[in-house]
Amino acid sequence: MIELKNLDLRSDAAAQRVVKDETVNVDFAAASGELMSLEGPNRYAPGDALITGSTGDRWVVSRERFDAKYLPAAAGLAHGEPGAYRNRPAIVLARQMNE
Repeated sequence: MIELKNLDLRSDAAAQRVVKDETVNVDFAAASGELMSLEGPNRYAPGDALITGSTGDRWVVSRERFDAKYLPAAAGLAHGEPGAYRNRPAIVLARQMNE
C-alpha cells in the first residue's frame, strides 16, 4: 500500500501544470451526516455540497467553499439547486502515478 502525505509537487520534474475543469453532480445536505470517500469518512452539515464526480467518487465540500469554487453547468439552474455544476477552471500541479 502506498501512503501519500504532505505532497509538494513544486520541485518535482515529473509534475505538470494542468487545468482542472470538470462537471460534477451536486446534491445539498438537508441534515448533518457522513459519507465515505476514497480518503475516508466525510462529515457534512446542512447545506453542504455532496458531490459525485464523473467516475462515481463522492466527497463533501462546505457550502462556503462550494459557492466560491463551482458554477451551475446548465442555463436555468439557480446556484444552490441540486444538479450539474462545473468547477471554476484552476491550474493545478499533477503527476501521473502507475501504482
